[in-house]
Amino acid sequence: MSDTDPTWAFEAASWWTRGKAALIDGLIFMAVMLVPAILVIVGYVTAKASIIRFTIRVILPPWSWDEITEGPAISSGTMTLVVLGAVLSIGVLVWAGWLFGYRQGVIGTTPGKRRLGIHLVDAASGEAPG
Repeated sequence: MSDTDPTWAFEAASWWTRGKAALIDGLIFMAVMLVPAILVIVGYVTAKASIIRFTIRVILPPWSWDEITEGPAISSGTMTLVVLGAVLSIGVLVWAGWLFGYRQGVIGTTPGKRRLGIHLVDAASGEAPG
């Protein structure tokens, strides 16, 4: 490469380095997504337990139709957990798209790439792609 070529100082990162950066980024995403996932899972399990209790009460004797006047009791707290978890999940996906997508294009790095000292560059200009 010549001295007039802007890419002469850049060296491609090894596969292992890029893989480690992707692993770090994936761990960050999973750690942040863990809270909304737990909220949704706890809400779902609580609602499912209520439905199972109702089903068992209907199927197993002794019972009469007079005793079964309402369906499964899914509390507002359970629904709040599920809705809050879903809203937070959407928020985490938007944040991840910004951090790992848009911001990577603008400045050329993600947290994993910064940690390992690598970044994206445009081959023609040597600048970040965005």
